[in-house]
Amino acid sequence: MSAFRTLCADNGGVFLAYDIDRQKPLRYLGGFPAGFNGQGNVRSFINSRSVDVDGLPANFELVPGDYLEIWRTLLVRSLHLVTQPVIASAAGRATVNFNYPIDLQHFKVPCSVHFERASCLMQIDPGSWSASKSMQDRPVSFSATEMFFYE
Repeated sequence: MSAFRTLCADNGGVFLAYDIDRQKPLRYLGGFPAGFNGQGNVRSFINSRSVDVDGLPANFELVPGDYLEIWRTLLVRSLHLVTQPVIASAAGRATVNFNYPIDLQHFKVPCSVHFERASCLMQIDPGSWSASKSMQDRPVSFSATEMFFYE
């Protein structure tokens, strides 16, 4: 844990974080439809809280609380929560509404959308690291903040 802390603390290091309890959309916890790898493409940003996505399986479903990651590059990515139910068309297109507005100044097409292990870059908050000194049981806790890097 010391190495992780050293790499991801307030010295500029970051780590990739995702919700281990919701690694896929709720309807697909058992797996995605055949031939789908969990990624779609951003056709356009309708506004800072809505995106038009294609490359989805026909009738692909998302429910409020599902995660989506909008990914432009390795360092330009953003994590969001779906706010309204959506079902993709037979052509695999859907308009997805989400929480937490995206910075449209830095996110432009082309971008991809990731539904499996949707993640973001985070950095440990200064002073939040807490770990037991016992060698038997070493629980660790900390808080972290999402980081944005613009290229």
